[in-house]
Amino acid sequence: MRRFAAETARDLRHSIAYVNAWMAPRSLPTASRLHQAVAELDQLAKDGNFASSDPARQRGMRAIQLALDVFAIASALPVARVADMRKDIEKCAEGALAPAANDLAPLQAQSQLIIRAAYFRAGVAPTQPTYSGSLGKTKPDIILENGLSTYGVEVKRPTLLKNAVARAKDAADQLLNADLRGGIVIDITDSVEDATAADSAVQAQAAAISDEFFVHGSGWKPGCRHVMMVAVIARPAWHLVLTGDQEGQVMIHSTSCVAAFGTARGTLDTIHSHWMRKNLNTGLNKLGFTSQESKP
Repeated sequence: MRRFAAETARDLRHSIAYVNAWMAPRSLPTASRLHQAVAELDQLAKDGNFASSDPARQRGMRAIQLALDVFAIASALPVARVADMRKDIEKCAEGALAPAANDLAPLQAQSQLIIRAAYFRAGVAPTQPTYSGSLGKTKPDIILENGLSTYGVEVKRPTLLKNAVARAKDAADQLLNADLRGGIVIDITDSVEDATAADSAVQAQAAAISDEFFVHGSGWKPGCRHVMMVAVIARPAWHLVLTGDQEGQVMIHSTSCVAAFGTARGTLDTIHSHWMRKNLNTGLNKLGFTSQESKP
């Protein structure tokens, strides 16, 4: 644990420096969630184990996950600085390392950025909207371009499983308002505490959300044809696997289930939706997720 924490803290410091260089002349405040994570990891490296209290353990787990995410996010930064992406990074860095239940905007931004990083790892060049929301259209979280086609991706992070479908409907409305076809990603990390239940939870939620938009054998429900893909992801827990005396590996449990919609094999809508799913799965796998495909 000491070695893992020390190496992770070092990598996070490098990631912070890289992000600050990209944001220059702006920079992340020294009290940001990222800097809090460094301090937490330094303490873990010193103590060799997590503190016994639940809040302290929560901070430790948040520090590990944030450090891994920021490494992926930093590696996927575009060459040009984009205002909306900078704002997402600043939002991700705001507040407490383990945010209160009524202040989860930093975790929402973190999820958006990690999905963008996943597409980047797959070889896609995701972009951020450059137009103003005042033009009357909702700005999607992420924009993907595939030849002459442009897709939007909306990411939501509900705190309760019972709200996952409702948040997916919100995302669908936002895509429609943006006048884009695209995908919806629901991050249920904060809704699933037990890693053993994560795989079944993402499958169940992916099926339930898919049923809101698409009927197998019939096609899209009325007004839902703009929804091409539904993905559910979760990273609820980690565990330490001992490999020797005072040696071990920290295993992060990350899982996902992605459904792509289409009327028939070979049709344009099927080709486009499968392109979105294939690249998301590829990127998530490179970030350590166990990916599953769902057929609605």
